[in-house]
Amino acid sequence: MRIVIALLVGFLFAGCTTIGSTSLKDIPADWPPVGATKAEIQSRLGPPSTQSVTLQNGVERETWGYH
Repeated sequence: MRIVIALLVGFLFAGCTTIGSTSLKDIPADWPPVGATKAEIQSRLGPPSTQSVTLQNGVERETWGYH
């Protein structure tokens, strides 16, 4: 589950490289490290502005949005 969250956050950063807030642009491309916990991510970024949980093929997927 941690890897899924890390990948989702990584994709979020990839999409925000040209249009994100200044604080998101300042975060290195290799962050978050694989295995980062929710607490570690939220301590750096704060709570997400949107959050959803879906079930896909029996796997719970959590998605956070930062706007």
